[in-house]
Amino acid sequence: MYNLVPACASCNIQKGNLSVEGFRKKITGFINSLNQYHTQYVLAKKYGLLKETKANVVFWFERRS
Repeated sequence: MYNLVPACASCNIQKGNLSVEGFRKKITGFINSLNQYHTQYVLAKKYGLLKETKANVVFWFERRS
């Protein structure tokens, strides 16, 4: 499989050789990791500085189709 979709360096490193669905699943899992291991994230949520949503991960090329 080829990496045909240009992405920023950070996303490209995170994606590695995952499929689109695999990468989507990985990104969705970031919220769990943030809640479990990052006190600053939990505090920011507690004080209303950010809000989690249940939004699905939709990539830019999926919106163009």
